[in-house]
Amino acid sequence: GFRGSCIRLRKGAAGTALKQVSPDETVAIGEGIETCLSVALACPDLRILAAISLANLGTIRLPDTARNVLILADRDSSPQAQQGLEKAVAQHIQAGRSVSVAMPPKGQKDFNDALK
Repeated sequence: GFRGSCIRLRKGAAGTALKQVSPDETVAIGEGIETCLSVALACPDLRILAAISLANLGTIRLPDTARNVLILADRDSSPQAQQGLEKAVAQHIQAGRSVSVAMPPKGQKDFNDALK
């Protein structure tokens, strides 16, 4: 399975490998590849990883130096999606990271919709 793995889409402003991420850098993690590619286009300075699935958002293996996570969430109000997002946030906090969540503007399902 791909649990704990991710697709590394952009190295961000640092331009370094993920294992060399610095503690002051933010690592953005999104669920779907379209969401992540859309944010990568809009925010080229961000280091962006695609989790492939909601369940994997919180289980991606990050180096200990990764202290700040930005979760690129889809705007999905289903209980399953809400619980998945809450679980991912909790998993990163448990790993000692500070976590922020970014959502697309109201009325947009995901960041890909927001860019169109």
